This record gives sequence, C-alpha cells and structure tokens, in this order.
Amino acid sequence: MIWDNDRQIVAAQGDWRGSDVECFVPDRTFREEELAQRLGWLVSLRWLFLLGLIVAPLCGNYLLGLGFPTQRILLAAATILLYNLGFTLIHGRQKSRGKPELATSRLEARTQIYLDACLLTVLIHLTGGIESPFPLFYLFHAIIAAMLLSRAEAVVFGVSSACLYLATVALEYAELLPHYHLQHLYETSKHQNLTYILIVAGALLFILALTIYMTTSIVGSLHTREKELVAARRMIEAKSTDLEDANARLIEHQRQLVQAEKLASLGQLVAGIAHEVNNPIQFIYGNMQIITEAMADILPIVDAHAAQHDDFLVARLNYRFFREQVDQLMADMSDGAVRIRDIVKDLKTFARRDEGEMAEEVDLNAVVKTALRLLHNKIKHFEMQEHLAGDLPAIRGNTNRLQQVVVNTLLNAADALTHTQGGTINVASHWQRETGEVDLVIADNGCGMSDEVRSRIFDPFFTTKQRTGGTGLGLAIVYGIIEQHGGHIDVESRKDRGTTFRYILPIARKPEHR
Repeated sequence: MIWDNDRQIVAAQGDWRGSDVECFVPDRTFREEELAQRLGWLVSLRWLFLLGLIVAPLCGNYLLGLGFPTQRILLAAATILLYNLGFTLIHGRQKSRGKPELATSRLEARTQIYLDACLLTVLIHLTGGIESPFPLFYLFHAIIAAMLLSRAEAVVFGVSSACLYLATVALEYAELLPHYHLQHLYETSKHQNLTYILIVAGALLFILALTIYMTTSIVGSLHTREKELVAARRMIEAKSTDLEDANARLIEHQRQLVQAEKLASLGQLVAGIAHEVNNPIQFIYGNMQIITEAMADILPIVDAHAAQHDDFLVARLNYRFFREQVDQLMADMSDGAVRIRDIVKDLKTFARRDEGEMAEEVDLNAVVKTALRLLHNKIKHFEMQEHLAGDLPAIRGNTNRLQQVVVNTLLNAADALTHTQGGTINVASHWQRETGEVDLVIADNGCGMSDEVRSRIFDPFFTTKQRTGGTGLGLAIVYGIIEQHGGHIDVESRKDRGTTFRYILPIARKPEHR
C-alpha cells in the first residue's frame, strides 16, 4: 500500500516526540514489499477477469442471444492480455532481483488502475453504454484504488472514472459513438432516454462517491493502525534489545563483582599467610646472624686443621673449595632471608585493610620499589629501567592506595609486553619544583592501544583481556585513587609503539578523611 506522506505517520503518533520519532516511520522495505505483493495479486486477478471476459460474450450471444460485438470485445480482451502479460514479466523480474523499488511500484499501480479504467469504459461502450451491466466494475476498481493509492489519488481516480463513463454515455446520446443495443435485456434502446440516463448515471455516481469515501476511510484507519502496530513493534524490539543488553551487562557485572570478591578474599588470605610466614622468616633471619658470627669464630680453627690435613673434606667438598664459597653461601642465605622478609612485609602492607586515611607522608620512590619487589616474578623477563629522583619530596596521601596504582600499571605494562621482543619497562620519578608536583612515569614499548581503546581505559568494567580474566576495574580504580590524591593522569599510546602513563600528584595536601 502507499501512504500519503510520512509526515502523517508522525502526526498520527503525536504523543511521541524527539529523536525517537524516526522509529515510528514504517519501514520503507516493508512498504515496498507490501505494495509489490498487492500489485502481483491484482495481476493474478486480472487473468481471472480476462477469462470471464472471453467466456461472457460467447455465452451471452449463443445462449441468451444478447448480441454482444464479439470481435470488438475479443480485441479489447487481447489488449488486456498484452499489458497484463507485460506486468507479469515485470513482477517476475522484480522477484529475481529480490527487492522491489517503491517509486517503480507506485508508477505501476497508477498505470494498472488507469489502464483498467480505460479498458472497462471501452467494454461498457461495447456492451450497451447506459444499458451495460458492467459499470458496477467501477466500484470494484475504486476499492482497489483506495487500497493501492493515497486518498487524494483514489478520489482523482473516482472523478476520472466518472468522467470516462459520462463522456461515453454523452457521446452515445449525441450519436457521436455507435450504440450497441443488448436485444434481450431491453426491448427498446435507452441510450437517448435522458430521464433514464440521469437516473442510472446519478445512482452510479452516488454509489461510486460513497464507495470511495467509505473505502478510503476504512483503508486510512487501517493504515493508521498499521503504523501504530509497526511503531509498537519497533518499540518492543528496541526495548527487547535494551533489555538483552542490560541483562548481558548485568551478568558481566555480576561475574566481575564475583571476581572482585574473590580478589578481596585473596587479599585476606595473603595477609593471613604473610602473617604466618613472617614468624619463621624472622626465626631464620635471626639464626642466620648467629650462624654467621659462629662461622667467623670457627673458620680460623678449621683453617688450621685443614693446613695439616690436605685431604680434609667438608660436606663431601674439598675444604679449599668450601672455604672459597662459604662466605658467599652465608651472604646469599642472609640476603635471601632478608628478601623473603621484605616481600612478606610488602604483601602485608598491600593486603591490609584500607581505612581510607589520606594523611600519610608517602615516599613515592619507596612505593615504586615495593611494587617492583612484589611483581619481581612477573616482570623479571623484561628489561627494567629505573630513574627515580633522589630529591623527591614526600606527598600526602595513602601508601596502600598508591601501591595499588603502581602495581596495576606495572601489571598492564607486563601484559602489553607478552608478545614483544626486547620488552622494556621504564619507571621514573621527577619533582617539578615550579608547580609543586611530583611526576611518576611508567612506560613500556609493548603493543600499545588504539585511540578508541585509549579513550575508554578508565571506564569501569571495560577490558580488552576478557579471555585472560580481566575485570575492567584496575584502571578505573587507579583513576579514582589519583583523583582522591588531587592528581591527574596523562596517557600516551600508539598502536605497536608502546604506552606511557604519567601520574601527576601534588606535594602538599591537607588531610582528608573518607
């Protein structure tokens, strides 16, 4: 079907305004397919009419003796056959293309309807003019016009049909056209009976006008309902899509919250393990100091004994080799114990409950070194370059939170270097005396980020590491922590060129309780 104007659709949905109005315009493809389908139906219906047109005069003449001009009627039937065959071919081509064009279908609808009206007028003339039983077919065509055309075009078609009929009757009345009298329907010809002509023509015109009015009103109402249904369908589809997206986000958020809860539980577990490990480490470290002092007293005595016995062995080792290595062995064990003690201490600090205090005097270089110790196993495969300013002043804030910033950033840098040959992580601190701020720069030469990804890295739950369990919370938390410290973040990144995070933090900051 053809709608009058897309603006009427918006008018029919006057309560819906704004950008959503576009959603209520019926889909153009839907209209094209519907109009093409109805035009195909009209072509099929015309084949049936054509069959009846051939049979009717033959039966009328040979069975009823009506005196139809059979040859002229068959000539009109041949004309209908030719153009209907053309329309059949057009529809076959459109089906092969798979997508009808609305403008072409509109033109075809008008052409079919007006051709039918002209041929119907010819048939009315050939079957008696004012005496013909076929003028009622104008009503049928008026209904079809109301279904396929706009209301204005249907009215124009009704007026045109009336003019064709009246012109035919008038020309026969004036004897400018021959009159074909139906012998057994009327004893005498009625084509010059003015009263009869006025009554029949007036009745036909009245019924034609009433039919067009009623049909266009009904079809217009159906159009409005159809538009509303299309609008409602699209609203439902949009809401359904929104609900599906919201449900997907909810499921993802739930999964990430579960992961965050696991991380929180892991933090408590780490704190407990660190506490349990700390006691034996302290024991080992203390005993190593005693053993070191004891070895300092024992070794001179053993040296004197070994000087008198060349084959003297210690732990199945030649004493001379043992004596060369023992000091280094003792130093390595002491350093290892110290390293374990420091790592356990850092784990306890990192996993401890954050009370939200922002009044600590934080040594940013110490925070960096602690993070590097914690992540040693993660970053030991990459080249580490440290450029920490020796004159860096303390900043006011929260040590635990700033450690989280450095740890998260280093983890991201390590992940970016996973498939990079010669991966390098550069960590640098700098004091900007003129602005009273401290800079912390963490850079890598890894895979980098696209502009689209870089614009969203601080969005909660946005991650490019879904397959490896990324939650999308790390950098969002980092952003919040830096903001709490009154600082800001600069990020530079280029695809396959690496990424640089620069954290700018003020030195002086009043205590803040959160």
